[in-house]
Amino acid sequence: WQKNGLRASLVLLCTLLAIVGAKQMGAMVALIGAFCCVPLAFIYPALAHLRLCRPGRLGQIVDVLLAAMGVVLFVSTTFDAVRELRKPAR
Repeated sequence: WQKNGLRASLVLLCTLLAIVGAKQMGAMVALIGAFCCVPLAFIYPALAHLRLCRPGRLGQIVDVLLAAMGVVLFVSTTFDAVRELRKPAR
């Protein structure tokens, strides 16, 4: 029952997002990009390299800086996308 409840909740959430975002497609694409692309491009590779390759001191610093930059970009792009979604549709 827990799996079915989770699946039903996800379907309802996706339906709600589709209804809300239908008139503001650009903002919805920006929100999806903020949640999917930024972590995939900046955060996960740096953390994976840090964990798997065990770089030296300089490599660790670079990986941490890249991950931190990714977090900043993630927060700022998500904030911007949510702000655009809250604007009335034209």
